[in-house]
Amino acid sequence: NTRGELKKPMMMMLNNGIGMLPTLLLALCWGEQHKWADAFSQMDKRDMTFLAISCLNGLAISYAGIRLQHMVAATSFMVVTNVNKFAVIFFGIATLGESASYASLLGCSLAVVGGVMYADARKRADESPMRDMHDEEKSLVKRAALGGDADLDSGDEDEPE
Repeated sequence: NTRGELKKPMMMMLNNGIGMLPTLLLALCWGEQHKWADAFSQMDKRDMTFLAISCLNGLAISYAGIRLQHMVAATSFMVVTNVNKFAVIFFGIATLGESASYASLLGCSLAVVGGVMYADARKRADESPMRDMHDEEKSLVKRAALGGDADLDSGDEDEPE
């Protein structure tokens, strides 16, 4: 890490901590804190285990998201995030019996298909022969493809255009 750069665990704490503040505020506004003691007293070991697993899963998702942000472009990250959200919606409808209208199913389907199409387009773009070229070489290839190769060898390179 360079000086001033946060480590990933600190990013996770900030990300989750900042998100907890409005959640806690809303819970307090709706009087949820009065239900907490009763809810926790009714939990058995199995419930506590599932709560702990859910918390660990949340931490893993947070860490994976932060890692992914450092590995892909911002647009790709947004596409992954949105496709993930719609996949969760599909999961809820398919396995948990959540209700859905035809319009919402169509919207979710379009979002997921669009994400898959974007991923395919990115993959093909990354596999293109121009991927390993320098910017100057890419510019020359594009100009030649557009028929602008007449001025590629104009003679004196110091001469202003």
